[in-house]
Amino acid sequence: MDDINRTGCQADCGTCPPANRVPTPAPDAKEMVKIAIGLTVVCAISALITGIAFVLTEPVKKENQLKREQTVIRHLLNLSDTATIAKVSRYLITDGQESRIAYQTPASTILFTESGELKEKLDINNEEALVQRFGKEKVKAVGRFFIGREGSETRGFVVAGSQMGFKNHIKFFLALDDALNVRGIEILEHEEDPGLGAEIVRPYLKNQFSGRTFEEMG
Repeated sequence: MDDINRTGCQADCGTCPPANRVPTPAPDAKEMVKIAIGLTVVCAISALITGIAFVLTEPVKKENQLKREQTVIRHLLNLSDTATIAKVSRYLITDGQESRIAYQTPASTILFTESGELKEKLDINNEEALVQRFGKEKVKAVGRFFIGREGSETRGFVVAGSQMGFKNHIKFFLALDDALNVRGIEILEHEEDPGLGAEIVRPYLKNQFSGRTFEEMG
């Protein structure tokens, strides 16, 4: 113990008087700067790699999603491979005190008042042009649906919907025939727990609405 008292305690064991303990040296500033720079570089490289991966994979992801939606729509409406599927997007356009509903098809955009009165027809067939016309803060996407046709005959409609589940939103397709009776429902995305909310994908649950009329659903 005398030797320790003379040279100073090298370990924080708690048995030596405080006066004999050697203080822990302060971190070297240069080393801290090196560590900070190294972590910054690693984070920057990781963010760059993630960004590049997103840019490269996002178009493929959207294409695969579109193909899957087309497959589901053909199944729900019992369409052939030669049938056409037209997408109609719905937007809410707010301009001051006036609000209008816009239905956008692959050919044009038709504007209606909230009471259903035809307001205007525009030669616009994409969301970017619609935003450019009215302003980003005034245009809000509020839904979409699809029209299935076999030649000139309308076979039915598929409405895209989203409803909050226990964990996250549940995305689904609701299929209607030309008389607006329910043909079926297909779950597209969900994060529900197996054995509980995930049961919504099972036929005995999602098919319970098939054949119901518009009045019965109301």
